[in-house]
Amino acid sequence: MKTFSLAAALLATGLLAACSGSSGSSGSSGSPVTTESNFDAAMDFVDEAGPNGRNIRAISADQLPDRARMSGQMLAAMERAPEATFVGDATATANFTTGRLAGRADNFTEYATNPACESGTRGCVGTPVQSLGGSLDIAGRISDTEFTYSATGTLTGDDIAMGAVSADIDMDGAGRFGQMNGRLVALGAQEGTAVLTSGTGATATSEAIGLLLLSE
Repeated sequence: MKTFSLAAALLATGLLAACSGSSGSSGSSGSPVTTESNFDAAMDFVDEAGPNGRNIRAISADQLPDRARMSGQMLAAMERAPEATFVGDATATANFTTGRLAGRADNFTEYATNPACESGTRGCVGTPVQSLGGSLDIAGRISDTEFTYSATGTLTGDDIAMGAVSADIDMDGAGRFGQMNGRLVALGAQEGTAVLTSGTGATATSEAIGLLLLSE
């Protein structure tokens, strides 16, 4: 996987695999947003997880509830926009009885990120660039304490080269459930493609990667 984004840098920290028994602008245009940052909320999750996710404790299947309603963030990034991270608000229901995971990510914002985000070091800052329309559906299967899922849908916004665009997102991911500071959490990593289409019909395809961060 190419390290062209915040999402890739976070994956490189080993968060996904670390559940333990112990504890510049992308060039896009658009109106600045002033709402509370879901980027900061995602960074809070990463900080709470600790280096290499050492604060996420492994759990067994018999410790899981029958059902859990979870919320958090979905992060996505495209090879086409290496200095940008797209963060949305994510909600999902994990039904451990039926083995189903279902949810949605919306309210996406594009953030320009600083070099600390690329390297995965402290001091990662995201500056809001534009709000995006649309949403992504989250659908998955749960097996024991692990899960696989898809994130698909269409987001709309502006691209410096293509102007107003719609981006058809299709990503597949895998993750696991754990416990952090006494609450159930889920952490997933996904990759796939984003097909951008302009108002004139011009298209461009970009590799897309991301993270799913959820807490009960």
